[in-house]
Amino acid sequence: MKNTLFILLFLVGCSPKFLPQAATRVEPLPKGKYAHRPTEGSGMEVPIDTVTAVDTLIHRLNGKWEFVETGKAYYIGYTDDMYSIAAHGETAIKPLMEFLKSSATPQGKYGVVYTLHLIGINSVVAGRFYEEFTSKKARQALLSLLNSSELSPAVIHLLMRDPWQSDVPNYFTLLAKPSDNSWILVNALKLQNLPGLPIQQERNIPKRISETVFPYPRVIHRTRLEEKVAAEESKLSSDDEQILGILQAIKSLNRPDIHVENALFHEKKFWGRWSTEFGCKNCIGVGGEVLSIATFLENIDESRIQYYLNAEGLTICTSETARQLLVEWWNAQSDAFKMRFQVDKADPAINNMRIGY
Repeated sequence: MKNTLFILLFLVGCSPKFLPQAATRVEPLPKGKYAHRPTEGSGMEVPIDTVTAVDTLIHRLNGKWEFVETGKAYYIGYTDDMYSIAAHGETAIKPLMEFLKSSATPQGKYGVVYTLHLIGINSVVAGRFYEEFTSKKARQALLSLLNSSELSPAVIHLLMRDPWQSDVPNYFTLLAKPSDNSWILVNALKLQNLPGLPIQQERNIPKRISETVFPYPRVIHRTRLEEKVAAEESKLSSDDEQILGILQAIKSLNRPDIHVENALFHEKKFWGRWSTEFGCKNCIGVGGEVLSIATFLENIDESRIQYYLNAEGLTICTSETARQLLVEWWNAQSDAFKMRFQVDKADPAINNMRIGY
């Protein structure tokens, strides 16, 4: 009887519930493996670290890493450690997510996001017009981070490089509630080729509006130090001041068919592009003394400014207004329409229109 009791206790103690949880095992890589990092010119070979344990490589993401300069804004300069982790493929996803939830610093969290993306594209960086995302598991891991107000802008920024149709319902779920990140969700949806989208109807703008010109109120750009001081004093950047001046010039036209939402003049930031490695897009890069409505609207794709058309004409609006219009539009769509967005790839109509975010 005693022996039987001892055996039972031993078996219970050895059950998975009571045993300490082992770390996720990732098989070592074959030696002599390389990845290719594209840069301006021919690129460079990245030797894959086949000696260091993947958990150690992942924990290095907590360090002060920096992206490698590639010479092209559309080539992300993933670090050597990121390439070495990504070389393990989908087996590295679980330890990356465990690290993210347990011991990652803010720097480490962003390192996880970018490494997941590198796994998702099978370490093949293209960037400008086409960059295929091949791993559904890596994409699901990234999508699971959309509820993080800290990380969701970075996640969306990367997913936009290959906009899968199955992302659309996730974006609208997030748009249902106002958020500081609504602007990037709105911009992401503009890439999805959604029929009947109630904003950014560029092709439908009448010529009498699109060809309207106004004086170009150029702003003298400050030095980096001056910009830093301005930021500390909560002042608009030079680029944002430029946009504010343009909006004021459009407002001054006093056209009944061209409106500028008053709330825009209270915005603290216009250039909305989230990116730790590229910085903001330069301001409207055109010459001349005047600017047209069409040229202005063509150059605000990465901003927090949106626009829409109605019977009264063109309205330039905030991302919050655009968010409300989009949510109302999506809620009015049929279930059959929404079921169309279950495809794990981009709409074929935009395969040749990919933007190198």
